[in-house]
Amino acid sequence: MAAPASDSARERQWRVHAVVLGSYALLSLLLTAPLVFHFGTHVPGDGIDDPALTWNLWWVWDSLRQGRHLFQCDFMFHPIGINLAFYTLTVLNGALSGPLQEVAGLIPASNTILLSSYILSGYGAFLLCYRVLPLGARSTRLYGAWFAGLVYAFAAPKLFYAALGQFNVASSQWIPFAALALVEASRGRRRMALIAALFLALQAWAEMTYASFLIVFASLLFVWRLAEALHQRRQWRSFVDRTVVPLALAGVAFALLIAPLLAAMIPDMLAEGDFSVVGGGFADVFSADLAGLLAPTMLHPLLGNLVGRWTSVLHFDKGQHLYFGLMVWLLAALGWARTRRPRTLLWVLSGAAFLALSLGPVLQVNGKQIALPMPFQAFQELPFFKANRYPSRYGVMAGLSLAVLSGMGVARLVRGRHRTVALALVSAVFLLENLSVPLPLSDMRVPPLYRVLADDKRDSAVLDLPLAWRNGFRVTGAQDVAIMFGQFYQTVHGKRLLGGNTSRNPEFKFQYFSEMPVLQSIVALERGHPLTDAVKAADRQVAPEILSSLGVTHVVVRAPPVDDALQRYVEEVLPTRLLAEEGGMRLYAVETEQTPGNVPLAVALAEGWGMRRSPAVAVRETARLMVPGGDAGRLSLEMRGFATDTVVAVSSAGAKLGECGLATDWTTCVVEIPASTAPANVLELTAEYGHEPTALAAIRTIGTTGVTAPLDIYVRAAGEEFGDFGHIYVAGVDAAPNERGYNLVVIDPSDGRVIAAASFDTHADPDASAAMAAFVGNLPPGAIVAGAAADEASLSLSEGAVSALRALGVAGDLRGCFRCAHAFVGLVGAPPGTAAEELRQISVAEALVGRGVTEPRAYFELAEVAVER
Repeated sequence: MAAPASDSARERQWRVHAVVLGSYALLSLLLTAPLVFHFGTHVPGDGIDDPALTWNLWWVWDSLRQGRHLFQCDFMFHPIGINLAFYTLTVLNGALSGPLQEVAGLIPASNTILLSSYILSGYGAFLLCYRVLPLGARSTRLYGAWFAGLVYAFAAPKLFYAALGQFNVASSQWIPFAALALVEASRGRRRMALIAALFLALQAWAEMTYASFLIVFASLLFVWRLAEALHQRRQWRSFVDRTVVPLALAGVAFALLIAPLLAAMIPDMLAEGDFSVVGGGFADVFSADLAGLLAPTMLHPLLGNLVGRWTSVLHFDKGQHLYFGLMVWLLAALGWARTRRPRTLLWVLSGAAFLALSLGPVLQVNGKQIALPMPFQAFQELPFFKANRYPSRYGVMAGLSLAVLSGMGVARLVRGRHRTVALALVSAVFLLENLSVPLPLSDMRVPPLYRVLADDKRDSAVLDLPLAWRNGFRVTGAQDVAIMFGQFYQTVHGKRLLGGNTSRNPEFKFQYFSEMPVLQSIVALERGHPLTDAVKAADRQVAPEILSSLGVTHVVVRAPPVDDALQRYVEEVLPTRLLAEEGGMRLYAVETEQTPGNVPLAVALAEGWGMRRSPAVAVRETARLMVPGGDAGRLSLEMRGFATDTVVAVSSAGAKLGECGLATDWTTCVVEIPASTAPANVLELTAEYGHEPTALAAIRTIGTTGVTAPLDIYVRAAGEEFGDFGHIYVAGVDAAPNERGYNLVVIDPSDGRVIAAASFDTHADPDASAAMAAFVGNLPPGAIVAGAAADEASLSLSEGAVSALRALGVAGDLRGCFRCAHAFVGLVGAPPGTAAEELRQISVAEALVGRGVTEPRAYFELAEVAVER
């Protein structure tokens, strides 16, 4: 806005801003009803994301207070921890909420931050629209800008995100400020470039996804400025100076401001590869339906049943429904038609581009898919951008463009004598169309037993049941919202959790737990699989050692959702004693003491190892080892190298504890380890030189065929419940397509070359079995074939396909075994039953020829880990 000419003008200007902010604040209370009446005990949401996103605020503020690492979190996924840089941590929201948490408590702080996102969203859009509106009467510009803020802040999609408890997605308040600064910077105002970088960074620290959207907007802005320069025949030097340099400056400054986040992400990406998306990431499910633009959302108190009853729009209950109301479209059309200026064109193009992106990889109209190439398909191939698997979220940027255009329409509409009445009328219609009350609420009051647990001041872990590990693509363990509340309850008891929730993670972060004895059985019970007496007996034998090594001192059972079978398992198999019981919950003490002795490899082996059995191969220069915390003591490692001069350094928290000189024979290395108050001590074993697996001698007989493979072959397969993968490592390189159904890799028996790799969806494709039989039938005699059944491979598996597998020496038959895991290494022409093979129902299946290496280098082997204190 222009600078005021006098003190009275300045006072009037501040009064305008106060009225604007106050009106949005009042609307935020009204349109999120009944939240205001439960402000200290409830948050909006359906219990899926809201507990975790409320936990975020506690974790960020508590970490800042305690001096903990913000991203490296071992209070979930204990003991190996999780990198929260790949999680929707909402760092800025947590930092801003800190003083409020101290004064009012966590729940009021969370609700205040949410309401502020609506207020600031409206105010930012108000400032943006006021700036881009054509010059004219100040009152008409103010009215138009206020309506733009109303649309951006209180359109149904933004309210829907609150109803889902997705407070991170609702945190779009910095977008209009950043867009305004970018527009001004592109006009040659270099100071605004730094302001743009600041608001870009604020948005990234609140919700990274929206920062990527702003990068797309900046790219569109650049193209628009370029077209403008060409149309005006402006000199290139002028264009570079006015537009290119400021936008580049904004980009560099933005990168510097998010450098800590990037620094936390890059090492994991380099070590683990790109795990930002799995397959298509369900982008088709999370896309907007074009017909949804015409039907109110399911949250509308009067018309909410229309979308489900009168349309065929799919997934309208998951926030994919973009509805802004007919009034917004009419006003946007008026704004475009009556304000045909170049600056208006930017918002038309931006709105069209982001609306197209929100429709996803395949156009959907009233539930029907239309084979039409969509822009989102290109974004699925772009690094960083492909991590957003929710195309519909691009609707936030489309909503901003619509808000600006509709604000222009209102500015044209209210030029008559009854401008206030006109504004009130269109605002009322907009609010009526987008009404989303009452918002669903989640009760965040913590059960009293967790406060009993909090009275135990030891730094220890709790086994909180139901148990699960969740990310943006899958859940391993219990599929119940109770797992999310378990994360939130940590804000009271402060104990470390074995389970956890994140957004993106390497596969190992789930497999470490789901393949561990006892925990594997718990997952099986949670998924409805009965356990045999033999499994229970084996678990009873190892449970004290497992729980002690993990530092678990308590078990919490919440029933429901924990059923009788899991309840009996806790009482009959685990070494527990009932401490308290209330309201269907039970709190147990774990009655086992840490004693000198072996640490189970299932607990000890963290990142950097191949097959997690003895002997385990270190496949990275630095491999992580978990040992129980406690007093200072002696660590004994049974190891051997692949060369006589192998040296392995043992360190903890960057401090070197000792070295182990290894030969090719087994050696016991003893290292003094310091005391640790944490329940687990993280050690790093670093070797200077690695070997290619093909250069190492090994026994590589294939099953009982008598045939020797020329290199190591390690197969891992898992059904959906226990990992959902099919890996076939040939000399440490995964050659499998890793698709649902059977994955086959054909290897030349003479030199180990991979001849072919294919996948066959014998779950859903009725033609896959015949195709697999034909594929196997065309292979040359003696060829080595490794196979892994991923996810589910039984429903469409035919007799012909099973016969084809028998021709490889395979004996297993998955028919009738839903989501069972099957792994094998066989030979074309081998008798059935001679292949290296494993078939499992409630665990991962493995088949091994040689060493279990999962990466292209091997450093040393580890057989046993023991701690003596």
